[in-house]
Amino acid sequence: TRRPLREDERADAGVGPALAVSASHHVIVVDNYFLAGLPGLSIQARDVRVLRNVIGEAGGVWVRDGSRDVCVEDNEIGWGQGPGILLGGLAEDEAPLDWVTGVTSVDIAANSIVSMDDSGIYTGAAQTPDDLAKGLGDVRDVNISRNRIVGCAWRERPASSEVSVVGGIVLNDTSRVLIHENHIAENGEGPACGVFAGACEGLEVTDNTILDNGTALEDTSERPCVEFREMGPGEGENPRIEQDVAFNVFGFEGERPEQTRIVQWGEQTGLNCEFETVIDLPSTVPLVESTLAAFASPAWIEAIDPDGATVDSQQMRDDMNGQPQTLELGGGEISRVVIHADQDELLLLEFCAGEKQQALQGGIVGLFVTGAPSDETGDRDPEERSLLRKGAHAARIHDNVVVTSQGQALMLTGAGPMSVADNSFTSRGIGREPTLPEDLLAAAGQFSAVLQGGACVFVYNLGRAPLLPRAFSMPGSSTNIHSERIYRPAIDTAGLAAFSDRLLADGRVSFHGNQVTLDALSIKQGPVETDNDSPRDGDPGAVVLFSFDDVSLQDNQVTAEVEGGTVFFNAAAVAATVRASGNRFAESPQALYSCVTYGQMNNTSGNQATYCILALGNDVINTPNQILFETDLCANVRSRYGGTDG
Repeated sequence: TRRPLREDERADAGVGPALAVSASHHVIVVDNYFLAGLPGLSIQARDVRVLRNVIGEAGGVWVRDGSRDVCVEDNEIGWGQGPGILLGGLAEDEAPLDWVTGVTSVDIAANSIVSMDDSGIYTGAAQTPDDLAKGLGDVRDVNISRNRIVGCAWRERPASSEVSVVGGIVLNDTSRVLIHENHIAENGEGPACGVFAGACEGLEVTDNTILDNGTALEDTSERPCVEFREMGPGEGENPRIEQDVAFNVFGFEGERPEQTRIVQWGEQTGLNCEFETVIDLPSTVPLVESTLAAFASPAWIEAIDPDGATVDSQQMRDDMNGQPQTLELGGGEISRVVIHADQDELLLLEFCAGEKQQALQGGIVGLFVTGAPSDETGDRDPEERSLLRKGAHAARIHDNVVVTSQGQALMLTGAGPMSVADNSFTSRGIGREPTLPEDLLAAAGQFSAVLQGGACVFVYNLGRAPLLPRAFSMPGSSTNIHSERIYRPAIDTAGLAAFSDRLLADGRVSFHGNQVTLDALSIKQGPVETDNDSPRDGDPGAVVLFSFDDVSLQDNQVTAEVEGGTVFFNAAAVAATVRASGNRFAESPQALYSCVTYGQMNNTSGNQATYCILALGNDVINTPNQILFETDLCANVRSRYGGTDG
């Protein structure tokens, strides 16, 4: 049985490739043993065939920028350093070719990629401005099929404040990608993904088996968080000490009340900040994060260093109407945080200090996937990109079996038609993924709380219905999103300047014929409480589908079994138009809602559910549905809104 190389053996393997090819044509590498070199093969050529080789013990295969018509098939790659197959990029001092950029027309088929210490197949990190200036291109027209990718990305990685991704297949800045009939299992030590695609135009993932990628962690955060929203209402000392953090609350004239108060206003529970709250940290940290809810004029918050200088400051939005907002401050050594409020109507829901591991874990993860453009040039210049081709799928996820130890079995964000059909999705743990960018939460308006669900399947489509105005008329929502600030995981939250609002396609989402299972331990403490008909603090359920266009949720079997907790809602579908029909929603031990739907036109009928179904909107059809257990909560909501079945 082979084993990973020891550190001293890696040093002996050399730092250069065993075979290097540059600016060439018609290259055939067949029936060889490559047992040295980092990487083993480094190729830049047109018309490349890498067939039936054994490549291991050192590095894998690097297909560099400027290559096209590449076939890597029937090779044994493993037990080495770096990714098994790396697509794109150049050496540090290597200039791009004059006549071609990027990597185009790649077939990766029937390879065994085992126990590489980085991802099995990798395109490198997302393009930076420096890469664009250098002239590097995308990776386009990629077919990854019938490969066995097992036990890769085993090297532990240090915690980082930047989002990091490793796993079986990790792709950034790609277009027209087909991932078909692969076996992808047990990749990653810590958080990892089976398949990850960031900024991908035209993603198709079909007939794959994706099992147990990443290892379950109790908490991916390595920083203390004080969760006031998990505490019961009541009074405490002032200053209030929580986890060695001192919370000092002051009144209108700067006086210090004798007591601090945890209060519940509506659906929100938190520390009453009154007019000023000063937070003193036990030691300096580079980053703090505060989740606040303002019920009057918005507050502003500043981070201060030990010398009393302001490190960073931010203002709350003024259109959230008591909904939670998370503000992150950093950029220096922070010893104190001050929250300023013009009125005594501000709650601090959660406060976290220090950096956290921003790592993604899941089965299939696609972040900002879009339909492939109608042009074939692959030009990355945002001024030269043509409109997205109408009808071109952003994501097609069909006939996969996906099991993940923690995190979503499927997570998609982007714009364009998304079809998810005939899959089996299972998540065995509720993950704590990096927070969605503020723009996406703000766009959801009063429905932002829905986005906290979807522990097994989460789909967020920014595409817009063609007959609706620019501002999608859901209560409290707005789609005036600055797309240059939309989430791009491998760079930062300001990485998608190449996509402007005029490029957004429609946002149709179909979720049909899937079996979804959330089998997890509760991440909430204590019982779920309700205020009249307003539940709070429930565990996330299995499925969230959110679009500014149309959602079709039909013929699925959705099960949520959360040990020791109560699910708020098992499944949610929110869009301009919604159809939820022919589904079975099952929850154990209990849930408040089996399914929640909202649409301007909403047909939620013909379903079977364990608990009640809440259907809201302007034009609603919500019968017939079959409900197993009638609850007081359902009866109260039905009498008030007339919008539940059960």
